[in-house]
Amino acid sequence: MKVVRGGDTSVTDFFASKTRAPLGEKFLPIVTAETEKVSLAAKYNAVASKGSTFGLIKPEDANVEQYVTRKALDGLLFMIGQEEKKIRADPVGHRQRDPEGRVRAGTENPRAVPRTGMVQADRPVSAVPSQSVRESSKISADGSETA
Repeated sequence: MKVVRGGDTSVTDFFASKTRAPLGEKFLPIVTAETEKVSLAAKYNAVASKGSTFGLIKPEDANVEQYVTRKALDGLLFMIGQEEKKIRADPVGHRQRDPEGRVRAGTENPRAVPRTGMVQADRPVSAVPSQSVRESSKISADGSETA
């Protein structure tokens, strides 16, 4: 319940607490492969590790690959948190838009529940009540009430 009724980013905070380490393990090899393409990364790590021994750089910032991975996750979780804030502010009206500006949420599923709360049928819904409804409410096939 704490996650649902918590602060503006309580779901994101919970998600981060459970997934930051595993996501970091997945991100780090990708970041390492990309930073190895730039020879500056090895030079930075050598200088930064010396700087961290003198207290000039935080130890967690002495490795460029880990730093970039951490900042990438910070950015990802920040963006998720921003979306969570929007959803919490307007749970029904919040919709995602694609690059062309079309609403994406709920459009993929033809049986999605519309705002009226009624489930869409697989077949067209008749405006004329069914026989059982007509009998129970005394409504004729043309929709007029009978005595």
